[in-house]
Amino acid sequence: GLELDRIFGSFTYKTLNGENQVNKIKLQNTIAFFALFLGKSNNIEIDLGYGTNKLTREFYGYQDYHITASNISSQEGIQAIKSDGTIKMLQIIYKYYKRPSWLPDKFLSKLTIDLGARYTESNHKISSSDPRPAYDSKGFPSETKFEVGGFGLLGTLTYHY
Repeated sequence: GLELDRIFGSFTYKTLNGENQVNKIKLQNTIAFFALFLGKSNNIEIDLGYGTNKLTREFYGYQDYHITASNISSQEGIQAIKSDGTIKMLQIIYKYYKRPSWLPDKFLSKLTIDLGARYTESNHKISSSDPRPAYDSKGFPSETKFEVGGFGLLGTLTYHY
């Protein structure tokens, strides 16, 4: 199979001058996956996936870590930085075919309930020349690995017509 999705979030903070600013993060994923169906009626699905993604970090602040009196006026503003990465996915889904007692009989063959869990891991490298790099113990910009992912629960109610 093939999956395309987008995850995003933001947080608001106050600058030292008392202004409210927003930092945003967006992750666009493209995952190709292999599905394996198990059980007497193929009601257990195991998916393994791998793909690519694009991480966009948008922030307010200075554009360069090296600020001087001569470049400070052109440094302030909002900047978006994009980087490419990879994503891995493991998903297990149980397809429940039994008709809930509160549904009329005519829905029996057209309704499915799927419950499952998913683990994803997205990896990106942020270079030392990035406008928002990591810093080593001596205060110098350094390359770092940025990982986003985690565990999620899935549930769907599907009516087939």
